[in-house]
Amino acid sequence: MKQQYLENLRKILLGFEMNKNERIDILNDYASMYEDGLSQGLSDSEVIEKLGTPEKVAEALNEEYHRYHPSTKGNRLIAVMPFLAVISYFILGFYFDKWHPGWLVFLAIPMTAIIVEAFKKPFPHFLTALSPFIATVAYLGIGFGFKIWHPTWLIFLIIPIFGIINSFRAYDEIGEKKSVFEQLTGLSVFIAIIAYVLMGYYLNAWNPGWLVFLIIPILGILNEKVLWKKIGMELSFLIAIGVYLFVGYQFGNWWFGALGFLLPIGFGLLTQEVRVSMSHGDLMVKLTVLSAIAIYFITGILWNTWAFMWMIFLLIPMVAILKHGPKRHHIVAISPFIATIVFFSLGYFFGLWEISWMAFLFIPISAIMFKG
Repeated sequence: MKQQYLENLRKILLGFEMNKNERIDILNDYASMYEDGLSQGLSDSEVIEKLGTPEKVAEALNEEYHRYHPSTKGNRLIAVMPFLAVISYFILGFYFDKWHPGWLVFLAIPMTAIIVEAFKKPFPHFLTALSPFIATVAYLGIGFGFKIWHPTWLIFLIIPIFGIINSFRAYDEIGEKKSVFEQLTGLSVFIAIIAYVLMGYYLNAWNPGWLVFLIIPILGILNEKVLWKKIGMELSFLIAIGVYLFVGYQFGNWWFGALGFLLPIGFGLLTQEVRVSMSHGDLMVKLTVLSAIAIYFITGILWNTWAFMWMIFLLIPMVAILKHGPKRHHIVAISPFIATIVFFSLGYFFGLWEISWMAFLFIPISAIMFKG
C-alpha cells in the first residue's frame, strides 16, 4: 500500500515544474511520514486519510509549484502532423511508387505527440514511450529492405527493457534503491532470450544454448546477503553446467548430464534457499516452473523443439503475475509475454514475419483499455 501511494504521488509530481532533487525530497518526506503513521499503529487507510491522497497533496503543491502546460507550438505541430503525413504519403506513392512501405510516415503522428510531451518528462520516460515506434520502424525497414524478419524481431524487446530501466529509476526516486545485481536480474530475462535466439539461429546451438537462461538465477543469487550461501549456490550452478556439457558432448547423453542440476537444487533445499510452500499461489508458480522445464527438455530431446519451445518459459512470469500481481492490471502486465508468443508463433510456424509484428500493438492497446 505504501509503495503504491508513493508511486502514484511520484507520477503526479512528474507533472510539476520542479527538479529531480525537489521531487525526491518530497517523496522521502511523505515516505517518512507514512512510516511514522504505521509505527503509531495506524492502518494504511488511516495513514492515507491523515496525509491526504496523492491528488490532494498535488492540490496543496499548486501554490508552490506550477503544473506543466503544453506549449502552443507543440499543440499546433501535433494538430498539423496528420496532414503532413498524408501529403508525404501521396508524394512517396505517386512520384516514387513507394506506397509500401511509405505508409510508415503515419507513425510520425503519434511520435510527434510523444516528442512534444518529452519536454515535460525526464529523458528515459520519453525513450520508453518512443520505443514501440523505434522498434516498429527498424523492424519493418530491415524486414522489407533486406528480407531479414527473423531474428530482427528481437528489436521489439527494447520496449520491456526500457520499461524495466524506468521502473528502477522510479524505485530510486521513492527511496527504495535497487542494487546493480537486482537491476541486472530484472533485465536478464530479455538478455537471455536475445542471446538464445541468436545462438540458435546463427549457430544452430539451441541445445546447449538454453544454458544462457541460467544467467537469471546466477545473477539473482548475487543479491544473497550471506557470503557462503552465495558462493555455494554459484559454484553448484557452475559445476552443474560443467557436468551437463561434459556428459552431453563426451557421451552424447544429455539426459544424464541434466542430472547435474540436482546439485544446485539440493544445495538450495539444504540451505533453505529453495522452500516448498503449499500456499495456492506459490504452489501454482512452482508447478508451472517444473512443468515448463520438463516440457522443454522432453520435447527438445525427443523431437528437437529447441527452436520454439523456449516460449514455454514465458508462462512462468505470466502465472506469477496472475497469482500475485494487482488484479486490475493483470492483462497489462502479461501483454508483453502474450505479444511475444503470438508474434513468434505466427512468424516461425506460418512465415508471417512481415505482419506478425502487429501483435506487439496489443501492449499499448491493453494499457489504454485496461489500466485505470
